[in-house]
Amino acid sequence: MSFDIVIWAIYDHPTDYPHGYVARRWVGEIPSDDMLISPYLDSIEEQLREWGLTPMSRMDEDDPTIISVWL
Repeated sequence: MSFDIVIWAIYDHPTDYPHGYVARRWVGEIPSDDMLISPYLDSIEEQLREWGLTPMSRMDEDDPTIISVWL
């Protein structure tokens, strides 16, 4: 049995939501429809912490609008 890793990526004013921050849930390499949207980065990070997730720094090959990835 194999499992895909689930992550949340936080984006800084992506083109589809240019007026705020967006956290998108990914399952493996597939984006889901689950999102958090806010004009404030702190509110998104607070929600992800409440869910027990931990932030990781972005990788060089990540989309430039990605701030962090949460596991």
